[in-house]
Amino acid sequence: MKQLIYRTLALATPSLIFHGLLSLSLLLAAPGSASAYYGDCGQAASDGDHVHASDALYLLYTAVGSPSYPAPLCVGDVDTSGSITASDAMLVDQKAVGQNVTLACPTGSTCTACNLSAIYSRLANLADDERVLSDTSTIFLCNPDNGEGDITVDANWSAYVAADNVIVSGRDRALHFLRHSSCPGSSPSTGVRFVDLQGDDIVLRDMTIDRFWTNVKVTGNNNTVSDVVLEHGCDASVLVSGSSTGTELRDSIVSASVAKGIRVTGSSLNTANQCDVQYTQHATGSDRTCYNFAAYDTDFINVDVPVRFAAEGRYLVKGGTMSGTPGNCSYPLVENTTSFDYYVRLEGVAISGCVGGLYAKNDADIVLDDSTLQENRKRGVLAKGSSALSLSNSNIWYNGGVTDVMDWEGGIVAAESSLVTLESPGSGEPGNVVCANIDGDDDPRNLNEDGGSIVVNSGNEVADTCP
Repeated sequence: MKQLIYRTLALATPSLIFHGLLSLSLLLAAPGSASAYYGDCGQAASDGDHVHASDALYLLYTAVGSPSYPAPLCVGDVDTSGSITASDAMLVDQKAVGQNVTLACPTGSTCTACNLSAIYSRLANLADDERVLSDTSTIFLCNPDNGEGDITVDANWSAYVAADNVIVSGRDRALHFLRHSSCPGSSPSTGVRFVDLQGDDIVLRDMTIDRFWTNVKVTGNNNTVSDVVLEHGCDASVLVSGSSTGTELRDSIVSASVAKGIRVTGSSLNTANQCDVQYTQHATGSDRTCYNFAAYDTDFINVDVPVRFAAEGRYLVKGGTMSGTPGNCSYPLVENTTSFDYYVRLEGVAISGCVGGLYAKNDADIVLDDSTLQENRKRGVLAKGSSALSLSNSNIWYNGGVTDVMDWEGGIVAAESSLVTLESPGSGEPGNVVCANIDGDDDPRNLNEDGGSIVVNSGNEVADTCP
């Protein structure tokens, strides 16, 4: 039967080849284990620890020239013949169903060996519109199943991507790039960052980046960091620098950063008509062109300053959490030391366990919407300088009670010449609830006007006990 199918495949049309291989996969035995992973020899389509029939079908389409199935030679030429043919697909199918078949692919320019110099060089020499470790991609031949998941980076590393519209993705390989065993006390002269996203429209995803002075630096526009674990950033996990706009952090984890999780410096305000203050403060986040930086559904865990916005621009934090244990989370901070314009919107965010829930300095314009600040050790909100905060549909409760850190305590503190406004709820909305906040003597201290002003509009609840 197998010989008959193979002879048929050798002379068949692509459609017959497809159905022949599918029939073969059903006729033969159940798959056995093999050493393979997406991007390894033979594994052109599937993820996991062995090849599948789907890899064989992918290679068949490659063999007949389908542009939607561009397997590189180092993945699909399993018999090292110099091209990808139906014979390669047959060998992969045999391997998938457990036959004793050896797959041997050539090395090639479209595949990058799992070593630092090769990866570093590949990132720097990407061309526009390339895809790295994605569905149609250049391949990094790193396999955590073979002990190559943890990649210790040497002191000369400070990689960059200068191309536009590229994807750099670890897929499900769980690649872990590690620089320092412990963070240095000051910025090192080399090995400063894992990567600088210098081009535009870059996507960096699916990997862990650990203990660089700056884990990821962004100087280009409209770049996305998604599904990434950023651990132990020595100065910052993500640094947005220069005049960068449109940076997005999505569905990621920022943990145990020594200083800042997100740090923004040197940005400039986008003055396009659709990006006026009212739009920025109440936008849904669907239009990235108005924001210098936006974080969506990202968790900040034990980060000293989860976000620090200290430069002119517009910023959005939507969804996700900021939380800590004693000594590991001070507060999210919005500040500047000049008269720059900058606007921040926090929406659907939960902040707990930090010294303070939100700290606004200087002349920041901030909207806090649909968020909860609870059980922060010193206070919920502190506004200083001439900052202006607008609160809607948010809960500020169970904060305060610690007297040994910083000034001011309780629920909401308006110091110096700041203004905090509890907005009236819209139709069907719950309004703000400020309750059960205390000072250092366990006395109620929900609202504290210490030079600044707190305006409580109708429809909000301020009480010593929570409903």
